[in-house]
Amino acid sequence: MFSGINPFPLCIATQDKEEIIKFVKSIQRVFGALNIENIESPKVLEIVERLQQELSILVFHDYQHGTSVVALATLLNALRIVDKKIEEIKVVIAGARNKTAMNRSWIEKDDTHYN
Repeated sequence: MFSGINPFPLCIATQDKEEIIKFVKSIQRVFGALNIENIESPKVLEIVERLQQELSILVFHDYQHGTSVVALATLLNALRIVDKKIEEIKVVIAGARNKTAMNRSWIEKDDTHYN
């Protein structure tokens, strides 16, 4: 158990996008959030986008969102160390595939709540 959250894996025996979506929709009431992982790209991006639109709970994609959160936290901590504001810098993201892409809207938002 981590931070009061009791996660457990649900392994399903299909690789069909529509079957995955149907399965997740059928179990959503049991969970407060879902973390989707180990589905090949770009199918996983389509699945996550559909589920985010159609479900009433948080749908998290480990590679996409997890890496983005870590990259943003690293950037914000580096800014604190050098005593700069995010508006004062330029950010270059090289090799930004789904596993490494930082959500651009996070960078563009006012960062006063991070200071």
